[in-house]
Amino acid sequence: MLLFFRTIISNFLWLLGIHGINFFDTLINIQILDNFISENLTYKEFFNLFVLLGGSGAGLSLLLSIFLFSKDKHTTLIGKMSLPFVIFNINEILIFGIPIFMNFSLIIPFILVPIFNFTLSYIFISYTDIILFNDTFLPWTTPALMNIYLSTDGNIIAILFQLFLIIIGSFIYMPFIKSYTRTQSSTVSLEKTARKFDISLEVESRRDIKFQEAQSSLIKSHHKINKIIDEINQDNLTLYYQPKINIQNKTCNEFEALIRIKDKNGIMRGPDFIIDIEDSGLASIIDIWVCKEVKKDLELWAEKDFYPEISINIFPHTLEDKNYINDIISILKGYNICFEIIERRSSLNKNVFENIKLMKQEGFKISLDDLGVGFTNFSILYEIPLSSVKIDRKIIEYTKDKKGFILYKNICELCSDLNYQIILEGIETQDEYDKLVNPKINIIQGWYYSKAIYFDEVYQYSKSF
Repeated sequence: MLLFFRTIISNFLWLLGIHGINFFDTLINIQILDNFISENLTYKEFFNLFVLLGGSGAGLSLLLSIFLFSKDKHTTLIGKMSLPFVIFNINEILIFGIPIFMNFSLIIPFILVPIFNFTLSYIFISYTDIILFNDTFLPWTTPALMNIYLSTDGNIIAILFQLFLIIIGSFIYMPFIKSYTRTQSSTVSLEKTARKFDISLEVESRRDIKFQEAQSSLIKSHHKINKIIDEINQDNLTLYYQPKINIQNKTCNEFEALIRIKDKNGIMRGPDFIIDIEDSGLASIIDIWVCKEVKKDLELWAEKDFYPEISINIFPHTLEDKNYINDIISILKGYNICFEIIERRSSLNKNVFENIKLMKQEGFKISLDDLGVGFTNFSILYEIPLSSVKIDRKIIEYTKDKKGFILYKNICELCSDLNYQIILEGIETQDEYDKLVNPKINIIQGWYYSKAIYFDEVYQYSKSF
């Protein structure tokens, strides 16, 4: 049942431009894939041989249906371009070229064909012993027909069965391909627009160029996300903690959790994929991971009778989803946590306000990150129950001239009058410290005191500060 569910979800996620199998397997560790459905045939190999023929959505069936039934020259062109890749089970060009991405017409057969393949093949393999498999290891890029030939020592029934699945799949796609290429394809839409505004020559001359640029961008973005997911799956992510110094009582009992990633050379670097993660819709997954890692570290520190306050950054999309917020509350309830939020006017809807209020009610502190830059709207200082505000490094750079320094002083006055704790982020030099630290400032965070440090160093840093 889990594998059947995996088949449905992993193919559906392509509608959102997400690599379904990678995403699903990131969330759920499906160890059953290494189990055997038949002698010498694991479930993972079963998917490669009988379900994902040509990649997600049974790409070979989709491609065959395009060649047989499409009346749209652009869709056929994409099919021809993607053919060498689909043969080796790589179908991103097909998915983003037609596209399947955000295509509510073709997502139906894109899910239906793998379900058909899964169901029929599972019954055939489970209840017959007609096909015997050897123990040959084959990479997932091995082409269809060749992979079944090598896996069964040339069993003709196995080869015909796989070919049967590909052909039947193409006929399942048939009515959807016909309907789509007749009424909804990019070529048809462009031609309708061209006729309406009498710009056919210009559209014709620029259409292919613009389309290829758009598809190239989508494919590059998709591969970037796949790379990020692979890095996450390989346990290359970790947390570092940057000290936050209370300059009023000269202590350090607060730290901000920051993601770090280990590159192929073993060197830790900052996460350069945050924007891509957010754009891909995976931000909330990262937020949950961070919360779980922070909880593990807090439990270890508690064994030393050490109870620091940890700040955690929360993506705007996570704040909109009450299910994720409830998960986060469940993970960290009872711990000394401050959630740092980034104000984006477009994302401050009713759900966000309610979720922030809920987090506050559960005992968590709320801090406004990056005050003074980006999308900052001062009404947020009134609308959200904040505990603190963090003045961004960019404001510090403004203070090099008189106008910028006046802006900085007035921000400090405003936040102090509103009774918010003020955190000055990005102090790096003695000159900056001497110029900017005033009685209104509560916390200093920056390289002047310390870069982000690893878990093992946090306890000692705090105690010896």
